[in-house]
Amino acid sequence: NILEAQNKGFKGILTYGGAYSNHLLATACACASFGLKSIGYIRGEELNFRSNHVLKLCYEYGMELRFIPRDLYKSLSLNSKDIEKDYFTVAEGGHNENGVKGCEEILGGSFKELPIDTVFCAVGTSTTFCGIIRSVPLETRVYGIAAIGDSKYLEDTISQYTGHIKNWSLEGKYARRGFGKYDKHQLDVMRSFTSETGILLDPIYTGKVLCAIQGMFKNQSLEQECVPLMIHTGGMTGILSEKWLKS
Repeated sequence: NILEAQNKGFKGILTYGGAYSNHLLATACACASFGLKSIGYIRGEELNFRSNHVLKLCYEYGMELRFIPRDLYKSLSLNSKDIEKDYFTVAEGGHNENGVKGCEEILGGSFKELPIDTVFCAVGTSTTFCGIIRSVPLETRVYGIAAIGDSKYLEDTISQYTGHIKNWSLEGKYARRGFGKYDKHQLDVMRSFTSETGILLDPIYTGKVLCAIQGMFKNQSLEQECVPLMIHTGGMTGILSEKWLKS
């Protein structure tokens, strides 16, 4: 998306997200790094750039934040062409062919040299998941761990981007009652992992993926000799939320 915006002469990127959107923050940072301007349409007219740490960081990276009513957000984000003629429009979550193509590069060619037969990835809009599916050998099993409870609707979207490839499945039962929600079990799993490895996880996405891996080994959905790879998709600003810090 950055390359297309540059090649077509746009002065910046316009995109969409909620109040804690990892995608908005990544876009703001990427645009600042590549000398592009950025505009973010934020779901919730009651918000402002001081409402939370994510929006504040977007603002610090130079993103122009536009706050819109929740009832208008869906329509605007789904019909988002030509709002600003000088800006290249990117869908919520970076979900377009460019986004999927970029995510194909995450694993790189060295993946084929590793003894891995199963890959786990968090799923929000499914952009990253689609890129991973398209980039691994067909015999590799790919599990998408949904961050939202009712994720069945995403299967059609995933199929649109992955076509005939059928080496994947979408798991929705590890969402912990819904997006942004977690329980004591997830907290315990995350803290144990971090204290043993020094690797931080976020509670919204990667924490759920780790719980899924452990749960699937425990209930024997995965064979004990399976060699899994978990994709750490970042989103670490989630641990700065007031809710998480109070927990």
